[in-house]
Amino acid sequence: MASTKKPSPVSACLAALAALCAGATASAGEAPPSQRPFDARALQAAIDATPDGGTVQLPDGEIRLAGSISVVGRTNLTVRGGAGTVLVLHYSPWEEPVWLITPRVLVKDCSGVAFEGFRVTTDNPVNASGRVVAKNPADGTYEAGIDPRFPITGWEHVYGSDTFDEEGMPDYAIETYDDRNVRTELLPDGEGGVRAKATGLAYEVVGPQRIRVKAPDDSALRRLRVGHRVLYRYTIYGHSVFVVEASRDTAFRDIGIERCPSFGATIRPLSENVLFERFRILAPDRDPALYAANADGIHVVGLAGRLVLRGCRFRGLGDDALNVHAKAAAIESFDPATGALSVVCRDPRGGKARLPRGWARPGDSLAVYDAATLLPKGRFSVKSWRDSGRGAVGPTDADAAAIAPGDFVANERDFPSVEIEDCAVENSRARGFLLQTRHVRVRGCSFRGLALPAVLVAPDFRHWFEAGPAEDVEISGCTFEKCGMNGSPANLGAVTVKTSHDAGPGNCPAGVHRDLRIVGNAFRGCGAGGVYVESARGVEVRGNAFEDVWRNPPPGAGPDRRPVRFVRCEDATCQEMATNLDWSF
Repeated sequence: MASTKKPSPVSACLAALAALCAGATASAGEAPPSQRPFDARALQAAIDATPDGGTVQLPDGEIRLAGSISVVGRTNLTVRGGAGTVLVLHYSPWEEPVWLITPRVLVKDCSGVAFEGFRVTTDNPVNASGRVVAKNPADGTYEAGIDPRFPITGWEHVYGSDTFDEEGMPDYAIETYDDRNVRTELLPDGEGGVRAKATGLAYEVVGPQRIRVKAPDDSALRRLRVGHRVLYRYTIYGHSVFVVEASRDTAFRDIGIERCPSFGATIRPLSENVLFERFRILAPDRDPALYAANADGIHVVGLAGRLVLRGCRFRGLGDDALNVHAKAAAIESFDPATGALSVVCRDPRGGKARLPRGWARPGDSLAVYDAATLLPKGRFSVKSWRDSGRGAVGPTDADAAAIAPGDFVANERDFPSVEIEDCAVENSRARGFLLQTRHVRVRGCSFRGLALPAVLVAPDFRHWFEAGPAEDVEISGCTFEKCGMNGSPANLGAVTVKTSHDAGPGNCPAGVHRDLRIVGNAFRGCGAGGVYVESARGVEVRGNAFEDVWRNPPPGAGPDRRPVRFVRCEDATCQEMATNLDWSF
């Protein structure tokens, strides 16, 4: 008599996983699963079949993902790779819509999910690099020979271009990426039809692995030299490799990203506590690709609790290694009698932008900042809220009569504490760490070859609508070499504290930032000073060493070439600086 005992849920899940990954029957005309590659469908099924508290053990070898992976509503689940596990994401610089084609790994409504021990790359290059071989001043173009490891068909969607020095640092002789210039054209495909091509700069194929490119302007063409290293970024903004949304206690350990068309990881609101240990975004050794990622390494748009980075490495980034911020909004209307509040978010072009899902919830605290000075006006407690940007608030310590349309607001829930230890950033087009939050520790990190400041502490309410002003920040025991090098007004110091991201000095009074400590660091061969702090109250700079930190000052820098500068600061102290650099600590 057959047994009627039901298998346990764990046994059933293991049986399902085994059937998917190692045997079982196949549909008519299909190879058995053991002879088929482990792909997105198999990986998703393995995740779905593994119970909470379990581990999805990935096989060695390539796992090709043509579709996205979702980890939704799970608790204490680990996805772990083997010694040779590589996730190969489908990416094509020739397909449309270009910003949606790359798969992603989405973690949503989860608690305690961890990813461990595997590499990530793409099946096609995410950019192309080469060298300038000719300049044509008569028509404002130049020609570039592209490394043969990057196929050139003429149909690539090129969104931006950058030039580099021989050490791989973006040098801004040419730097284009403004997506307002990107347009999509329908062009004859040579076979009687049409085909879409999206591009942010005009180029044409003029020979095998050779293209002719329209220079942005005459001055850029003059800065360019024959032999200059040049790179063309295909997609810049699209799907991240990892997306964390509305999840708690997410961890990434020993993950290496070798090719990434956009962001490495994005953290969205309603998430709490994220850990990155030995998270790496690095192109393989001897790879001609000058960027491993075309945008930020880690982009945090809203996170509660703690963000921790330990032993992480970033080299060759099209934007910041880390950008931590909350999404800001501006007050449209406020009724002190009823507490009715409406806000609007802006995009960099000044148009309305959608607030992130869950931007505010009942019980959250909204900080209010004066539109002109950026000084805090107080905070409101949220009573009710809709994602359209309308709700009701009750004043806690805000002077309701002082609140005016145009003032900025941010959700204090999305100001995580940040701990960064033993991390390194090299050869980035933008910043190393862009920090817009409270309670920050950056310790024992190294920065080299960054076009912009290695550490930037600054909100940007007017252009990027990112918050907020910083409080309780310590940067200690770090080394800064060849940082802030592109000679732009944004470069005021290898460590810069100011009131906007990209422009020059601001004009806000002291008190925007509070309680800053920059202690025991070493600065050498930087572009425009070592430390620059503006609009802060409570600043301590001591025990730092400086050598040759005005190598490439921005236009109009003036005669003040001190290694440390305070502008509109109160309660600021600076110990006498050492001039002989000591790298022994």
